Amino acid sequence: PICPFRKRVKIDSLWIETGEGNRVQCRLYLSGKYAGELLMAGEPVYDSATGVLRLKDVEFDLKTKHLILGTAANWFDRPIRQWLEKKFQFGLSELLQEKRKWMEDQLNSTDLQPLRCKGTLDKLEWQGWENQTKTILIRLGIQGKMQCTADIVGFSL
Repeated sequence: PICPFRKRVKIDSLWIETGEGNRVQCRLYLSGKYAGELLMAGEPVYDSATGVLRLKDVEFDLKTKHLILGTAANWFDRPIRQWLEKKFQFGLSELLQEKRKWMEDQLNSTDLQPLRCKGTLDKLEWQGWENQTKTILIRLGIQGKMQCTADIVGFSL
């Protein structure tokens, strides 16, 4: 027997926006046999030990013309929410390391005559995030060492 739910679904686009309180909303536009729209809302949680950002307490609303899938979504609400929480995770540790390297390169390549600065970044840590109207701000903490030298000949008053 062929299971009607073992078809592939293509995500055409993904839209992430601020939600109520500490929640974010994700809107996925789907095409294929189960074409429609999946709206999810959840609270982002970052695990600094694993470098994974995930959504918890996910709620969802599936709008599709596929009658069986729409009905099944209502019947299996809890398992679907658990599956979405498990699957909707983003590994950010590699991206944060990439940005740390970029910032360190920028710090060491800047030559602001008559000042010259060099330094190292020892830490780049996730500090949290903040919902603002149409914007999600991510706060990062950086820690390191910076040394600046000044060419006094270049100063003028």
